[in-house]
Amino acid sequence: MPRVLIWDLPTRIFHWLLTIGFLISAAISVTADNDSPLFSAHMILGVVLGAMVLLRIVWGFVGTRYARFTSFLFSPLSLMRYVFGALKGSEPRSIGHNAGSSYGIFAMLGLVLATAGTGMMISAGNEAAEELHEIVSYSLMAVVAVHIVGVVWYSLRHRENITLSMLTGRKESTLNSTNG
Repeated sequence: MPRVLIWDLPTRIFHWLLTIGFLISAAISVTADNDSPLFSAHMILGVVLGAMVLLRIVWGFVGTRYARFTSFLFSPLSLMRYVFGALKGSEPRSIGHNAGSSYGIFAMLGLVLATAGTGMMISAGNEAAEELHEIVSYSLMAVVAVHIVGVVWYSLRHRENITLSMLTGRKESTLNSTNG
């Protein structure tokens, strides 16, 4: 099968910078207390990651074919079919996002924004937002964990290195299409 460009450079850069920033921010939050000098890096990263998500949302409307949100809008019924198919080992291979990853992406984008927003509320002195920040942060960690399990499952099931495709931008395809 030919390898075609699916993930454009801005999408790949966003993906890996978000991954690295999330890992560093999460590591700081579980290892350093609020008075630690490292905690200011956690706060700065939160603002940067929130701004990155806002830029990704813009790219989701104006970017290339597989970066646009319209390429991964799936109905709840499509999601249920995909999940049950994945559990049975009969889900179809996807050239772009599948229904599961699509819902995961929307959840991660929303949770990163909520985490950044509640973090900024805490910085502004709103102590009530602290518990909400923690809930949203752990929810984001759970969605990220499910995303990683999904990538591993999909990669093994379809014998396709999804992680490599997020580095090169290319996937094997029976289609003759490129990002448009």
